[in-house]
Amino acid sequence: MIAAQAVECIARQPESEGKIQGTLLLSLVFMEVLTIYGLVEALALLFANHFV
Repeated sequence: MIAAQAVECIARQPESEGKIQGTLLLSLVFMEVLTIYGLVEALALLFANHFV
């Protein structure tokens, strides 16, 4: 949905393409980092030593 909205904004205002793309890439990077962090936390909880 985010990429679709960015493409729609670029289609409406082509002169602000660079700004929109920069914001889009930054938000996609943040979402990816949060996903990886969640995966790491889930794996840490899954394989935690329960006998300590």
